[in-house]
Amino acid sequence: MSTNRVLTNPNKPGVIFVPELNEEFLLSKEREGIFYDTVEQGTGLATSGTALTLFRDFTNKFAVHMNVGKNGKLPSGNAMALHRTGIQILQCFGNTVTLDTDIIKAAYGTTLKFDINERQIVKTEPTWTLSTGLGISGMTTQNATGIVNIGLPSAAAAPQLRNAQPVLDRDDLNSEIVWQSHAWGGATGLATLTNRVQFMHVLYGVIKQPVAN
Repeated sequence: MSTNRVLTNPNKPGVIFVPELNEEFLLSKEREGIFYDTVEQGTGLATSGTALTLFRDFTNKFAVHMNVGKNGKLPSGNAMALHRTGIQILQCFGNTVTLDTDIIKAAYGTTLKFDINERQIVKTEPTWTLSTGLGISGMTTQNATGIVNIGLPSAAAAPQLRNAQPVLDRDDLNSEIVWQSHAWGGATGLATLTNRVQFMHVLYGVIKQPVAN
């Protein structure tokens, strides 16, 4: 009596090979979750047209900053049905608590443009309109500190895409946050930040990934 064999390859997580069929199969699981990346704007006066590009630079980043592949795509073998996307201006990073005034300036002074390959997902919209439905809310008694978020930290309050968008591990994620001038209307042209500000672009949806991940 012959014994059926199933072979695995450490270079292909979640993939099994059945010699009798001469075929590979991907074992996968599904879950709701997020993919994300973070960029930083330095302190001081912002410059009109300055673009902060996401899903590109991963130097010295860890899981609190990003969870995509080093090539700026989804991790190998992963796929996503993208239901919503938005920007989280981090209320804290490391030992730095972001000033509420800087969060407000960043939210109203920038726009987001987001494409998947050549497929337009967000067409240059103000950052303050792009709630993730995530974050911390509440009150604080800490001096010179406020808890400010883009929208409400509630999934029901976050805008959904009209149609879920497929994202594969070979797709390019092209995301830019751009500082815009506010000279129209007599306002001071550009924001001056007291401290650094970090923006996190969040992709939320149903993730399909190899069982080994």
